[in-house]
Amino acid sequence: MTNHATLGGRFVLLATVATTSVGLALGCGNGDGRPQSAAGGGTGLSSSGSGGSADAASGGIGASAGGGGAAGSAGTGGVGTFDAGAGSGGNDGGVPPIDTACDRSMAFWATGASFVFPTPKGLASALGPLTYDYTEHPVTVVLAMKGGSASVAASATEAPVGSQPPGFLVGKKPIFVPANIAVGGFASTASQGQGWLRIKDQTGFKDIELNNIDLSVVTSNQCSTMLAQLTAVIPSSQGGLALDLPGGTTTLGAIAGGSSSGGQTPDGGSIGWNLRLVFTGESTDFDFASL
Repeated sequence: MTNHATLGGRFVLLATVATTSVGLALGCGNGDGRPQSAAGGGTGLSSSGSGGSADAASGGIGASAGGGGAAGSAGTGGVGTFDAGAGSGGNDGGVPPIDTACDRSMAFWATGASFVFPTPKGLASALGPLTYDYTEHPVTVVLAMKGGSASVAASATEAPVGSQPPGFLVGKKPIFVPANIAVGGFASTASQGQGWLRIKDQTGFKDIELNNIDLSVVTSNQCSTMLAQLTAVIPSSQGGLALDLPGGTTTLGAIAGGSSSGGQTPDGGSIGWNLRLVFTGESTDFDFASL
């Protein structure tokens, strides 16, 4: 059954406050650039109360860890990674959920994206303009509900000729992974093995393969809009992908530089480059019959 109360497994919760400032405290460690379990907490919205704990041995769906704020102060959001286990919830600390739980199959395509650390700086600067246009939709998040369970996949989509709704790229359909649903969002509970990010350079569309994809989503407006964080590794095999930029033609590997994924293949080669994408999205039609 879909869990609407607690989120077991690894879940990154992005907390936002629409009427105040938005804080993103991204916890990283172990040299791999991945979000770790001790991300910074947010200031409470009311006069007292302690935030829920978010260390490696505990978890839950509390918006963020940390002490309650002073009277009248507006809370700032945080990013916390929650591992399996029972979490202790604060009575007034943190930011409350901003939406109801998604209870149906949905698809959300990206409408605005930003590449942030640990994405290599040169690669982030190059990919930003190639995914900037609202109409390009570099990635789509698909939440599938079936038989009381939920699964999710993130990858580029395209609309076929005719009236058929958009679907995943031909020959590049990702494998869905389990997802946990909570009030105000959902997250993958296992890494998605493969997906694709679509960009558009001066010669047209290019698809970048992504591996080890982890996803967390905060929804709003009755599960019709979202804010998501996606972490992944671009495999070294994509290093030779040609990118036609205003300054000339180069390759993804030349822009990204040395491997940032913290590991090597058995033959000593580079595994690839870490990527973190934070993006907004809105609901869209999708060809669920093709799944």
